[in-house]
Amino acid sequence: MTNVKSLLAVATDPSLKEPDLATTFDIVEEIQRKKGNAKDAVAAIRRNLLTGESTTQCHTIEVLDACMKNCGEDFYAEVFTKSFMDALKTVVTVSLVLSNSSYFVTL
Repeated sequence: MTNVKSLLAVATDPSLKEPDLATTFDIVEEIQRKKGNAKDAVAAIRRNLLTGESTTQCHTIEVLDACMKNCGEDFYAEVFTKSFMDALKTVVTVSLVLSNSSYFVTL
């Protein structure tokens, strides 16, 4: 397990009530440190988004947001791939379906 993957596991632990900002910024620093880390980080973020565990997904989106704001072009290039966008689309679509079904149950 690479350092980015292990840090991501800590930052997105479903038992956390709040995002782990210190570990999130450790992830950002690790991605910036070495060029190949962007690819590993995006692959790990993609896997976390597809877990189906909502707390992990929310924390993962927080990490993704911090990385998008701080990691630069190598990270962007990995995020703007079809496979990553498909994973993100899946998460958003499932979230919308679940929120709409909850809305109709309350009516």
